[in-house]
Amino acid sequence: MLSAHLMADGTQAEVVGVPAGGSAEPASHATVSARRHYFHMNGPKMWEFATTTLPSAIKEAVISTRAR
Repeated sequence: MLSAHLMADGTQAEVVGVPAGGSAEPASHATVSARRHYFHMNGPKMWEFATTTLPSAIKEAVISTRAR
């Protein structure tokens, strides 16, 4: 591996993640009963986000490889 580009984007929290069990929505009997501790993903929305974001991340990784 010659280069990598790491990034984080919290704007997609409703699209992919585990809704409960953290500090924003601590574990409780109600959250466990509602099955809010399982991973969820809205596939079409995630695909849209990834296909618009990934090209720029690849570009950043390539640019940092050239800078060496």
